[in-house]
Amino acid sequence: MRSTVFVMEQNVPMPKQKIVKGVSKYDFMKEMSIGDSFVVQHGSNGYSVNGFVQHVYKVSKETDTKYAYRTLSGNTNSPSNWKVRIWRLR
Repeated sequence: MRSTVFVMEQNVPMPKQKIVKGVSKYDFMKEMSIGDSFVVQHGSNGYSVNGFVQHVYKVSKETDTKYAYRTLSGNTNSPSNWKVRIWRLR
């Protein structure tokens, strides 16, 4: 079935992918020492607890380190008062 909205074209070269490598706002975690920890409150300075939780996994894989986090208050159902503490373990 052909599209009536888009024109199909053949042999159009694909441009090289542009890779823009910036500084992540989470990069400071790579500088943490074993035993260091910090508290994240959801929404504080533009940070989200979900962002940190996802980044903990990513940094652990990239750097062969280990982090843990524990919820201090709130949860995903009430993100305005959601707080977690994140530790570097290894």
